[in-house]
Amino acid sequence: MIQWSQKIKVRPLRIILDRSLRVLGMGLIVGAILLGRSIYSQLAVGLVGLMCIELGVWQLAHRLLPNDRRFHALRRELDAFVECSRQLNQAALAIQINDTPEQRAAFDDLRQALHRSVDVIAEVAGKRQEDLPRASEEEMALKRMDGGPRRAR
Repeated sequence: MIQWSQKIKVRPLRIILDRSLRVLGMGLIVGAILLGRSIYSQLAVGLVGLMCIELGVWQLAHRLLPNDRRFHALRRELDAFVECSRQLNQAALAIQINDTPEQRAAFDDLRQALHRSVDVIAEVAGKRQEDLPRASEEEMALKRMDGGPRRAR
């Protein structure tokens, strides 16, 4: 069964809707200022225009239209990789401030976690959710953080 989001390219539609809301909002505000007969009508139309701009800025279309991502496991793993990279950076900064064996060990553990995360990324790359074995997210996280044999250098 083909979903309608697979028939229609959703990403361009999202962009068009978000930009259209912003332009509509600006048009309503300018129109309220130039064509409004009373201060109350100007205020009401201006507020509606402001709401349209806000809806466009906050990307309402992204929340209303379906997600066209196909590689969800890869996305989750890449998000975890970025978070681990941030932690590695914090550990490196902590070492610069005060170099202790505990901080060095934490840094090395994070570095190894990043290497394991790359291995998981290689496993899930190019595979859709239905193509992957029924491993839970917890199992993938354990594999990334604790798991697997260490690679020889």
